[in-house]
Amino acid sequence: MRTMVRSYPRDSIVDVTAMASLATFAGDEDEGIIAGVDNVLSVLLESQPFGECLVMRASLAALHATIYRYTYQVTLLVKEGEGAIVELAP
Repeated sequence: MRTMVRSYPRDSIVDVTAMASLATFAGDEDEGIIAGVDNVLSVLLESQPFGECLVMRASLAALHATIYRYTYQVTLLVKEGEGAIVELAP
C-alpha cells in the first residue's frame, strides 16, 4: 500500500468543512461509557518539510473509556482553476 501526502496552494482555498468521529475506543467493564468528538477545533494548512498540508485538531471526550483512534473527513471549496493538488511521496 502506497501512502501519498497532498499539498494544497494556500490562496486557492475558499472554505473548509470538517467532520470527525471516533474510530476505536474501549470502555471499562461494568461502567457506563460515554465517548465522542466534542468539536473540531481547527483545520489549517501548516508548513511541513514536504509542503503545505491540512492538519486537523479536535477535542475528544471519554468517560470510563480509552480513545485509540478517530477518523475525519475534510472537504475543501477551492477557487475555479486554482485547486491543483500536488501529490508528494512521503
